Amino acid sequence: NKLRQVIASDPVRRWTVKSLASHFGTSERTLQRRLADHSSSFSRIVSEARLQVAAQHLCQTRRAGLSEIGFLSGYTDQAHFTRSFKRGVGTTPRNYRASFMGSLA
Repeated sequence: NKLRQVIASDPVRRWTVKSLASHFGTSERTLQRRLADHSSSFSRIVSEARLQVAAQHLCQTRRAGLSEIGFLSGYTDQAHFTRSFKRGVGTTPRNYRASFMGSLA
């Protein structure tokens, strides 16, 4: 999904419907209508993009702390990151990282 890719390329940016619509050369209403046509929303796309970035960071390095990964993924604090990740992925960032790293051993 192109929208998700654009957001994931700069997850720390405080994306708005207006800025994303402008990026794609469309109106805010048209963007929202297209998202609704695909049973999605702006907030869902932003959340999915940030979760994708966080999962990549969690899988790629042990050196970065969870709060750093949360920040790099666009979350304002570790608690928000942990809650959002668990809601979206079904497990905590720490457990996700441990299960992924364990599968590499």
